[in-house]
Amino acid sequence: MRIATLLPTLFMGAALAQAPVTFSVDTAASQWAWSGTSSLGPINGNPSNTFALQGTFVMELTSGPQGIQTGRFLPGGAAAVVPDLSGIIPNPLPFLPPLATIDVTGLVLEFTSDTFTVATSGAFNALGTTTALSGLLTVAPLTGGTTVTDLTGFTGAPQPIPGTLSSSGGTVSLSSTNAGTFSFSDPASGVSADFNLSGVLAGSWAAPAPANYCTGAVNSTGNIGQLALTGSQSLSADQFILSATGLPTSQFAYFIVAPAQGFIATPPGSQGNICLSGGIGRYNALVGQTDGAGTFSRDLGVASIPVNPAQAPQPGETWYFQLWHRDANPTPTSNFTVGLELTFAP
Repeated sequence: MRIATLLPTLFMGAALAQAPVTFSVDTAASQWAWSGTSSLGPINGNPSNTFALQGTFVMELTSGPQGIQTGRFLPGGAAAVVPDLSGIIPNPLPFLPPLATIDVTGLVLEFTSDTFTVATSGAFNALGTTTALSGLLTVAPLTGGTTVTDLTGFTGAPQPIPGTLSSSGGTVSLSSTNAGTFSFSDPASGVSADFNLSGVLAGSWAAPAPANYCTGAVNSTGNIGQLALTGSQSLSADQFILSATGLPTSQFAYFIVAPAQGFIATPPGSQGNICLSGGIGRYNALVGQTDGAGTFSRDLGVASIPVNPAQAPQPGETWYFQLWHRDANPTPTSNFTVGLELTFAP
């Protein structure tokens, strides 16, 4: 078949970077408190020193036999502080106005860390850094001369952040104890201060459900070959079973894979469409024949995806699959199923 000469041409190197995973912050569980000290005395909440986080944080995960093997907080998340922070430096004479009011508005935080190992229990210990992506600090001293400082880029010293990472089905959940300290000095008033933030960062990421894409072509049965995941997208489950239906019976077939979508209509030797690009891999070791019902199913395994070079899939990575099969419609030819987009979970 001429298709056999086309696929090696498309079988090119397919290098993937580790896939970042964006978690949604669980605001109800991500409760924080702040405290402050200044050159004029302690900073008290006005009226409160508590706040919550809402938004996202980004992680990189790798998978092992027990589930999640390593993790790392990456740049790219944005967790907003709600409500804004407001405090006062009390006057030593309680019947007099505060020595200063200090307000932090529009504060958005980003969390990064080193790479850490996740125990079988899900527990981890990392060294993390909290950075302000935005925020305005307003200092209004009793003596007058209000100043406003842009907090963008302010970062605290790395702090230990113990926590847990767990995976159930296609959902990953995280809960960690985080802290950060932001120091500033107001040149107008001479006030210097430290803001200490501490609390729980909690959130989750759910791998999207596998989805079909691309326009298939009718084969000799009058159907368009369909493709679905009948196993699990969880790497630790190691039941990566794909099943194709609507196929001609007793025809040779095998699965193909690539890191990106594509579209090549009726390549030489075929009446179908290739819906892959970026370097196509072939599951040559799992070649077989369609059965009497026109179906073809294989456990592709999660140890390796046969691109060049072969790669072990990781959580958050999205790969694209099709089934190639021979056909007689009416003369010898070949065809493809629709494409299947699949994102792996731990």
